[in-house]
Parts: sequence; structure tokens; C-alpha cells
Amino acid sequence: MKKILFLLFSFWFWSGCDKTKEVIPDDQNVPDTVVQAIRGKFGTATDLIVTTLQNNTLYAADFTAQMVHYKAIIRQNGSFQNLDAETPLTDMPANARVYLDNHYPGAITNLVYKHLDLATLATTGYLTYITTANERYLVDFDPLGIRISSQKVPQANWWRFTVSDINNVPTPIRSVVQAAHPSSAFRYAVGFTDVNQVATWQVAVSDSNFVHIYDLDASATVLDNYTEDLLDVEDQQLTNIELPNNPAALLPEITGFLDIQFPGWIFERGFVQLDSASEPVGFLVIITFDQSRYYTRFDTNGIFKGAIKE
Repeated sequence: MKKILFLLFSFWFWSGCDKTKEVIPDDQNVPDTVVQAIRGKFGTATDLIVTTLQNNTLYAADFTAQMVHYKAIIRQNGSFQNLDAETPLTDMPANARVYLDNHYPGAITNLVYKHLDLATLATTGYLTYITTANERYLVDFDPLGIRISSQKVPQANWWRFTVSDINNVPTPIRSVVQAAHPSSAFRYAVGFTDVNQVATWQVAVSDSNFVHIYDLDASATVLDNYTEDLLDVEDQQLTNIELPNNPAALLPEITGFLDIQFPGWIFERGFVQLDSASEPVGFLVIITFDQSRYYTRFDTNGIFKGAIKE
């Protein structure tokens, strides 16, 4: 776990705590360099709480600056490893809000954070914490509001982190997934660390439109595994009938939306989606944009319903 904590790229911590105007370290091992790093970058920071993730290595900070709530991971030398800022739901791209409305109808959005570039503070993505009638989920989006991943929220207090290189996933965890899918491409890995620095993992790999997802505990025991077909992830009961291999076969409402949201997009495949009574219920259009593949969905009138990034 100590090795992986160096490799955190995205961080969340969920717990209840009372805020104060003073620094509240969880122990006496928080170095001054960590506190000064926050003061140096955010001179108006208040309500600062620092938590040790790994002694003499890595620290989590929770603070407010100019009425914005931030969460950060900071190394012992005072360098930031990642930075997230709480933001209103209305600040999320419309694409993300449409996706949530269609895939989690009736869900309550508890919190939204935006991932920030450490140099420019530009937004690099969004993470939403939502509650349905039976479950709590974290849904991660890219800057365009396209879904990247979704995980159920653990019950206890936890820190969330992502790893963008499978070689930085612990060897036992990585080996289980690679043994099952030796030729699959790595998609993402998400870890949840509790207060004792014990992590559970979700690792996803893909073969074309099939995404294989594994949930594993710290000992690399598989807790759950399943496969998403990105052609049918919205509704497994739909039948996809392929359209002619030409973007001209798409509704003008669809191509108009794609032109605005994905300028320069390249058409790959299109499908009309039928329900169990063979009635059209919408369209699935697979495109390439900015060297990534997107599975975009529309209703029968060409109104956007959401998208998933492969």
C-alpha cells in the first residue's frame, strides 16, 4: 500500500468533521512543509485539516479558500499530487447532467468535485457522488462530461484514488486481472483506502466494446467481476440494428450535436436500437474524437441521452 500511495492521481475522502480556523493534524507527524504548501498556493486558506495518509510520505488536506472547498494530496516535500474543488451541479457539462438523469433517474446528487490541473488550475474532469433508492455511487466524467467510470461507494470512511498505468497497480491485483484477460487493454484502476490504509480495488480492461471490470480486496481476492458491453450498457434488452456505414445515415439533429460537442469527430458505426417489441427507442453512434472512442446515445428524435468514453 505504501508504494501505491505515491501514485495517487485522484483523491477523495468522505467523513464528518468539525471545521476550525486552525490546522488540525490527525497526529503530530504532519510536517510544516505540507501546511506551508497550502498557505503558499492558497494564501486565504481557512478551515484547514491535514490527515496523514502515510507517515513521512503523503498527506491529505481539506480546506476552504475564497469560499471554495478544496481537497488535496500533498507530498512531504510540499509538492501537490492532486487537487479537487467542490463545485455546483450546474457547473458540470450538460452532457454529464443528461447522463445522470438518464442512467440514475430520481437519484440525489450529494456532491460534485472538479479535478484541477496543478499548474493551471484548469478543470480536467468531474466526480459526482449520488444516492439512489438503494445504493450510493461515484460517477467520474471527463471535461466534456463523458462518463469514464462508476463505482459503488464503500460504507466506511475512505480515500479514493485512481491509477492511470496498470504497472502501478499492486502486482497481486494486476496479476489476477491480466491472467483472466492477457490481451485486453488497460482502461482504469480505482482504489478505496480506509483509515488503516487497507485498499480495495476496481480494475477495468477492455476488448473493443467489451469492458471487463473486477472488484478485488487488498489480498487480491475477487469480490465481483462483470462485463459491460458498451453497445448495450444502457439496456441489455435492446437490439442493435446497424445503420449504413456513412454519417449521412444519421439524423441531422445527431450530427449537429456531434459537430458542436465533438468538433472534427470521425464516424465509426451507427445503430438504431429496438425494444423487445421491435419498436425503435433510440440511436447509438460510435465516434472517434481526440484519439479516443466514444459511445454516444440519442432518443428517436436525435436528442442526446449520454455517452461513455472507452
